[in-house]
Order: sequence, then structure tokens, then C-alpha cells
Amino acid sequence: MFLPVMGAAQEAGNNQDVAVEVQAAFGKPPRVLHLEPVESLVLPQYPDAPSGLVSRVHLYVDKAHGSGENSLYLVAEMNYRGEDEDQPHIVGIFAGSRVGDGPALRLSDLDGDGMPELVLAHEAGAGAFHLRVFRISREAHAGDYRSCITASPMLKQVGCIVASLGTVAVEEGGAVVSRCYTDESRSRLMVRKYRLKKGEDEIKPEGPEEVEAAGVLKSGAGILLNTGMDKIPCIRK
Repeated sequence: MFLPVMGAAQEAGNNQDVAVEVQAAFGKPPRVLHLEPVESLVLPQYPDAPSGLVSRVHLYVDKAHGSGENSLYLVAEMNYRGEDEDQPHIVGIFAGSRVGDGPALRLSDLDGDGMPELVLAHEAGAGAFHLRVFRISREAHAGDYRSCITASPMLKQVGCIVASLGTVAVEEGGAVVSRCYTDESRSRLMVRKYRLKKGEDEIKPEGPEEVEAAGVLKSGAGILLNTGMDKIPCIRK
């Protein structure tokens, strides 16, 4: 059984690689991962919230497989199994790599309910970028025991927007907008808006796709996270 616990994730803030031992499946020996920290966020804590909620989120990249085959590890610190203090638990593993040198995690209230969602931006290869949206659980110890990553419902993915040869942005009001070139001439952009509504667990398209003249984008592809002034810049030529 896979045990998604990381005993060394607290080192995320010091820019040091960490060696993490995880129990492998089917009785195989534990595997040691050498993870490079990318970004950490402290989540807001609310009055009267139950104990056991996620307090911090970390993003690591595993470069053990070589260039182009990196894996991203999303890690949540929480008191998940009645530990004496918050412990790090893996809640998601994704193929891909960080976007440039900028941070890849943001908090943004996409549905306007006063509670932020977690946004993860990463490169996925072949000129594609992913923007993943996660609801932060308000219920302590939520688990999916059919999955090898049992703690994943604590940060539940509710959408993944893909931008290939274009950008995807979180804009004011919580809308997620993708703008992608329609063909290799890069003369037109296909624009689609997505929105996460209160109480729903899926971010959905809002309205039809629209076409606009190119020139809006800088050369390349990338992800813009307009939650404040922070941006992840374009890195593709």
C-alpha cells in the first residue's frame, strides 16, 4: 500500500533539496525521492475552523528521471491522522515541470464565496501549459481510500485548463480565460472563458468560444496569474 507521507517536507522553505522515503506498493522496498522545492504557501486560517485542515502547501519537482520527464509533487501540511502536529502528506502527483523561474502556486477566490482556491500552473511539454484549480477542503481528514493518494480530497482538483501555443490567465472576478492560436500562422486567437461556481466541484466553460485577432500575446506561450500583480512570464519562443 502506498503511504503518501513525506517526513522531510518541512525543509521546503530553505531552498534545499530533500530526500524523502515513501513506502512503495505491493510490498516493494521504500523508494527514496530527491525533490527540489519550488514554492510554498501558508493558507489562511479561519475562526472556528476544525483542527486537521491544510495549513501549508508545498510544490516540489522530482528530477530523478531526467530532463523532460519531471514529476511535480503537491504536498499539504495538516494533522491528517491524529499526529501530534501538522505533517506533510502528498496530495497530488503530475507529469510536468515548473514554469520558468517564477512561483507556480497562487491563492485566488475564483467562485466569490470568501474562501480561496489553490491554483497550480505548470509546463506539461510539447508547448502546452496546465492551470489546475483545487478546492481546499473545509472538512478535516477527508480521504479517498480507493486511491493510492488517500489525502487527495483535502486539495480536490476541480479543473485543469490547457493552453497550447497561447496563454491561460486568472482574471479579475475569478474568471479563467485561455487564449490560444488557431493555427501556425498565429494570426488569430481562440478565446474561451471558464468559471467555477459556488457549491460546484467542476470549473466549466462560460459562453461560446470567440475568435480575436492576434497581437494580444507576446511571442511564445505561457501562463499569466493576475491575482494581484504577480505573473508567471512566457518562456516559449
